[in-house]
Amino acid sequence: MSEPKLLVPVRLSSFESLPPTLTETLSALPVVVLGYEELDADETEQSVSESRRAQLQSTLDGVAADFESGANVETVLTVTHDRAKAIDRVAVDHDCDIILVPNDVSVVGRVLVAVKNADHIGEVGSLLSTLNRREIGLGNLVHVTLLHVAESDDEMEASEQLLAEAKATLADNYDIDELAIETRVRRGEDPGFEIIEAARDHDAVVMGETTRDIERDVFGTVSEQVADETGEPVFVVRLD
Repeated sequence: MSEPKLLVPVRLSSFESLPPTLTETLSALPVVVLGYEELDADETEQSVSESRRAQLQSTLDGVAADFESGANVETVLTVTHDRAKAIDRVAVDHDCDIILVPNDVSVVGRVLVAVKNADHIGEVGSLLSTLNRREIGLGNLVHVTLLHVAESDDEMEASEQLLAEAKATLADNYDIDELAIETRVRRGEDPGFEIIEAARDHDAVVMGETTRDIERDVFGTVSEQVADETGEPVFVVRLD
């Protein structure tokens, strides 16, 4: 079972620090930390001075140092007018499977997984397995809630079947205790709202890209809204 590679974008000019719980937990995964600085309209990449680049690199190195010793952490520094394109380019160039929208968290004990379809279940399973191994080492167990939002009553039966199959996959292939997996189907026409409501009693959220639009899927209508409204870290699993 291969471990997913995680991309962590941080805006260096406003960055303080990553939550220790996240860096400790994610140190078991290969991580790419993308430090980016957004340029003003009248700036170009060539106009950024060497001293400014050195300062940004120093900040980025400090972020990487927050991960546990021996962790597989790469750093990439970029200055850009378009953060979404920069993040997408780095995600592709470094074969990243998941993009993290970081937020503070003290423990990763309850994880909400928004399941739209079966496309991302392998990457989700690998991520949950990694989180679970760390929590077991601390004497805890990750509890997983699989959520699907059905937009009509006609979708309820198919939604329940989708979650039942996802639960079986996680239990059979990724060493997640079946008793620690709950399934929920919520009826609603606004998936973002339903995910936010369901996430309120969880520590982190996992969801999948729905398009190849990074600006929309990572910093757009749903995942960033979930991160802003809940204050929880959000893991966005990329499309293949």
